[in-house]
Amino acid sequence: MVELNGDGQGSDNGSNLLVRFLGKLSQKSVFCPISVQRWDRMPEAKTRLQWQLIEENFEFDYAVGIKRVMHSLRDRWRAYKYKLRCDHFYPNKRKEEILANRPANVDSNDWTAFVHHYKEDKMKIQSAQNTRNRTKLKVSHAGGSKSNARRGRQMEQNLGRPVRRSEVVLSTLLKKNGNYVNEEGKILAKWKSLSSLLNIYAPSPSSSWKLDKILEHLPEDQEHAATLGVPLKILAHPNDAIGKVYGVEHSGRVRGIGGNVCPSAAFGMPRHSISHVNVGTSNNMSHQRVEDLEKHVETLEEKLTGYEETKEKLEETKKRLAQNENHLETLHRFLQAKFGSELPTFNIDSS
Repeated sequence: MVELNGDGQGSDNGSNLLVRFLGKLSQKSVFCPISVQRWDRMPEAKTRLQWQLIEENFEFDYAVGIKRVMHSLRDRWRAYKYKLRCDHFYPNKRKEEILANRPANVDSNDWTAFVHHYKEDKMKIQSAQNTRNRTKLKVSHAGGSKSNARRGRQMEQNLGRPVRRSEVVLSTLLKKNGNYVNEEGKILAKWKSLSSLLNIYAPSPSSSWKLDKILEHLPEDQEHAATLGVPLKILAHPNDAIGKVYGVEHSGRVRGIGGNVCPSAAFGMPRHSISHVNVGTSNNMSHQRVEDLEKHVETLEEKLTGYEETKEKLEETKKRLAQNENHLETLHRFLQAKFGSELPTFNIDSS
């Protein structure tokens, strides 16, 4: 029996077994062929086989959990295909070499179709773009294989109250041994305050605006959780600590809760209402950003002032040159009238 939380996510140890089972299932060509280019093009017969096998091995509220489970299977199928490419395609192997090095557990027809698809020019371009996008990830987490749903459930049991997503996010930024997830994470966290709020070990203090702001709003979130909490659900609101710091959520995932959770379901309000709530969030810019903008404006004003002064000087110079030119013309006419043809001429060589 797998326990599901209010978002339809598995939140107990049984859910961990389910996820591991889905990982194994995603690698079976009979159920999840890698020759299929996209999950939404998976043959209906294969989808029925997948669900039949899941039903035979696990029991949960199918009406609530079917969507989450199938999305989880999709994610693991995609991850498996990516791993195959990492293990067999790189660095820049020829198609013939890849085809000859088929994994033992992959069907030959599946492997051939898979290799031909990812060796197409359009897929090479898309893969290169995806690689560049992954390099933009600056801060990792130390959550490991444990989902935020399970982590939130355990925190809920330990604290004796529901938890906010801000608490879940903060709990994933430090490893068990007390080290930071990476250098960016070290810069990002103010661990002395974090340890006092979450009762976790922190080796040394640091600071950053985003974590400071999350910590600033965290007590408000915790108080709200204690008074208005809903059991078996990580509490979230568009204008909570995470919302105030990171802004509007994208479709298909909610920070601190996980993927395959749409913002409207997590926040319990229609999408247009979420956008309305976030107006206040987007207007409440960080002090750091405001300071940066103010400095930028000051720099522009200084440059503009210098430009105006230079422009005025150029105008004055043009006026003086025009006056001098008039004086020279007057002098030339006077000399011509007095000396006539006797006035010498000068050829000025511009070279």
